[in-house]
Amino acid sequence: MLASNSESPVLSPAPLVKKSAPVLAREKGRQAQKLEKAPPPRPEPAPEPKALPTIAPPRPKSENRKVLASIPPLPHLSESRHGVAAIIIDDIGQSMEAVERLLAIGLPIAISVLPHQAYSRQAAIRAGEKGQVVMLHLPMEPRSKNNNPGQGALYSFHDGPTLRRLFAEDIQWVPGAVGVNNHMGSRLTEIGESMAPLMEEMRSRGLFFVDSKTSSASVASKVAQGMGVPWADRDVFLDNDRDVAKIIKALELLTARALKNGVAVGIGHPYPETIRALEIYAPKMAAQGVALAPVTKLLQVGSEGGGARASHGEASCVGNAC
Repeated sequence: MLASNSESPVLSPAPLVKKSAPVLAREKGRQAQKLEKAPPPRPEPAPEPKALPTIAPPRPKSENRKVLASIPPLPHLSESRHGVAAIIIDDIGQSMEAVERLLAIGLPIAISVLPHQAYSRQAAIRAGEKGQVVMLHLPMEPRSKNNNPGQGALYSFHDGPTLRRLFAEDIQWVPGAVGVNNHMGSRLTEIGESMAPLMEEMRSRGLFFVDSKTSSASVASKVAQGMGVPWADRDVFLDNDRDVAKIIKALELLTARALKNGVAVGIGHPYPETIRALEIYAPKMAAQGVALAPVTKLLQVGSEGGGARASHGEASCVGNAC
C-alpha cells in the first residue's frame, strides 16, 4: 500500500499567451472607437471683454462758437483796475481729487486736460459742468529726448495727415474742449511745417490755441495768427518751483505783467502748493487792479504774435515742462 503525501501539490502558473498582431490591432481599434464616441471636453467660457469708454464725437465748429459766446463777459473794471489776467492749469487727467480742489476755489481757471489718462474724460466733463473753460493739453515733441510727452504725442517726423489724425484722436478724450495748449513741444512748436496742419485742424473745429512757450523760438502763435486761429501766449510759468512762497512770487509777476501790458496769461499745474498760493494771492490781485478772467477773453485774432510778450527774461520752461 502506498503512503500518501501530506504536502499539497504545487501549482505552476499558467503560461503567458502572447497576443497575436491581429488581436492587438482589433483592441486598439475598439479603444479608438471609444475615444471617438466620448464627448469632447467642454471649453471654459471666455472672459467677457471689458467695455470701452464711450467716446463722443468732436463737437462741430458752430457748437464750439456757441460755448465760447456763452462764457460770461469780463467783470466791469473800475478806473482803478488796469489789467486782466488768465490762469490755465494743465496736466489734468491723472486725478479727480486735484480737479475738485481746483473747482472749489471758485476762480475762473481754464482746465487743460491731457489725453489718454485715467480721468481725462471725467475731469473735462466735471470742469464743463462747473462752467470752466476746458482745453486739450496736446502732447508734442520736446527738444530733449529724456522727456517723454506721453501717449498720443505729435512728432516732427509725422506728416500733415498723421498730425491731423492724431490730433483728432487726442481731442476725443476731452469732451467739451474749446481750445488747445501744448504739453512740452519745445521742438515741435519751432517747426512751421508741423504747426500749419494742426492750426488748420483747430480752425476747422472752431478752437483757439494758447502757446505754452516752452521754447522762445516757437512759431506756433505766428502760424495761428496767419491762419485766423484765435491765440494767446503764455507770459509766466507759475510753479517751476513747488514752493508756496515762490508760486506767490510768480503770481506777483503775473500781476505786474497784466498791469504793464493790459493782459497776461499764467500757466500752472494741479499741485497742492499751486492751489494754496492761488487761494492766498487771488484777492490781492483784485486789490492791485487786476481782474482774473477766462482765457477766452484774452484771445487775439489776426494781430501781431509770436512771442513778443513772452520774452521777459525768465526761463521758458524747466525740466519735464519742456
